[in-house]
Amino acid sequence: MAACSFIPNLCLPKLGTGAGILTFGFRACAHGFGEDPRTIESFREALPKDGPEILLHLNSFSKSLSRQGRRRIGVASPACGHITADELSLVAAFARAQEDHGFAQEAHLTWILAAPPSTGLMNHMRDITDLFLCSGLNISCPVFSAVHHPAQTAQLVVKSGGKVAHA
Repeated sequence: MAACSFIPNLCLPKLGTGAGILTFGFRACAHGFGEDPRTIESFREALPKDGPEILLHLNSFSKSLSRQGRRRIGVASPACGHITADELSLVAAFARAQEDHGFAQEAHLTWILAAPPSTGLMNHMRDITDLFLCSGLNISCPVFSAVHHPAQTAQLVVKSGGKVAHA
């Protein structure tokens, strides 16, 4: 896992229930808590029908991602309220998988992995998103618009011989 770069003004609850549970589960698995009885119980409570099965798939997905990836991804601790840029890309990939947008799903996964994803990994994502749909959860990704920040001109101040000159 890489150092975390958080998205400003975005927190876990703003992702929505489906994406929030997905992110929490992925984080737990990435940090080695995917098979912890407390994590399994929390998924059973949140999703009585398919929770433990979803967690099992997320754990397997997390391990596959780490084997296939060529870069370290930023994953926050499971209890963190903020979202990393890599986690948001992962949520976007799952959202596109759930919407059956294979090209967009593949593009997000390629960024996350720094390599083309295997067909197996793509299919694994769709299996997870199908389980989310069976549990009545949609995985959505927040829409961002590009914000243009005008360049600020730096002031150069030169001090020489007690005089100040502004350039």
